[in-house]
Amino acid sequence: MGDMETRRRINRLNQERIFIHRRYPTVETAIDKTDGQWIHITHFPIARGWDRPEVELLIEIPAPGYPDIPPRWFWTDRNITTLDGRNISQFFDHFFHNNDKYASKGWGHFCVHIRGAWHPASNVIGGHSLLSYLNLVSLVFHDQKKNSAA
Repeated sequence: MGDMETRRRINRLNQERIFIHRRYPTVETAIDKTDGQWIHITHFPIARGWDRPEVELLIEIPAPGYPDIPPRWFWTDRNITTLDGRNISQFFDHFFHNNDKYASKGWGHFCVHIRGAWHPASNVIGGHSLLSYLNLVSLVFHDQKKNSAA
């Protein structure tokens, strides 16, 4: 991956951090300043019905490809549960696709894909962005009935 592409992605992620803070002022964010391959978000609020009021997230950034290619998964504490102990659909608390980069550090994996069109713009505000993906993440944590495995 070229240095110029990496710098562009890191610059884009820094712009998106500002945009995220406008919508979620209590979150703290950090990005991978080496390759721009992840964003770390702390204190992300989730709905009632979980064993905690907020989660820590790690969103993998497609590299190369972002922002033209949307994120496809995010990581959170592998010990997260619903208050009533239901299984969580699309959540994997073990190694996934032989990827132990995050799983070995205590992260569990949600497989959440954007359905439909993804239209990023050079202007972060004018198109899809990590905020669009965070809105999807928020839906995952707010619709437990749909996201619970039988």
